[in-house]
Amino acid sequence: MKSHYIERVGVRRSAGAMVMAARTGRFLLCQRSPDSPAPNTWAPWGGKCEYGEHPDDAARRELKEESGLVYEGVLDHLHHYELKGHEFDTFLAVVDDEFEPTLGDETQASLWVDIDTLPGPLHDGLADLLASHVARKLLYRAVSGISGRPCNLI
Repeated sequence: MKSHYIERVGVRRSAGAMVMAARTGRFLLCQRSPDSPAPNTWAPWGGKCEYGEHPDDAARRELKEESGLVYEGVLDHLHHYELKGHEFDTFLAVVDDEFEPTLGDETQASLWVDIDTLPGPLHDGLADLLASHVARKLLYRAVSGISGRPCNLI
């Protein structure tokens, strides 16, 4: 069941997802294209919410638009990030296995990586997520609990 969501005037909202493969415990990141916001940084898949769109619906839509993944599973909320009138919610999407995404115009590359050895530079939102003890703990539990792979996040 979705939480009640109220659109707030003057607040820009975005949402995205960290995609994890259950078999390997690795995450699929995208490298933003040179002409997109935060160019050349590694980030979760995501983008702006449409007016009245719930953040988890926006995360699903952005996953489909940017990677080709139609995700119908559970999205677990990982992190809420705010900066200068912009709010970003990141969710965890768990797929069975690694796949090759279909890249759109906003993405120049993708990479499956261990969460404790990420490429750089990181998108500010991903850096903030990884600075959060709560988010790191949730990611640690997902990696070790679902894939059984050791993880050094906490």
